[in-house]
Amino acid sequence: MRRPFQVEGGLAKLLAAYAELSGTDLREEDVRFHEFCLHLTWYARAVSGEAEAEPAPPVLARLRNLLRAVKAHA
Repeated sequence: MRRPFQVEGGLAKLLAAYAELSGTDLREEDVRFHEFCLHLTWYARAVSGEAEAEPAPPVLARLRNLLRAVKAHA
């Protein structure tokens, strides 16, 4: 989700909860890498013509937005 828990600082809260429950620290970069992989999978499904796949343009737009956000954060 763009704003986990629909609150300010939701990603930080999500990462803290994950660390507390799993005993493993998870960084924002780890989450972004996972998001990147998900978007690539969705895009591959879209361009392959998989039934019920979301059309490629909105998937590609979200992938571009994610890449811009990662670049801005770097």
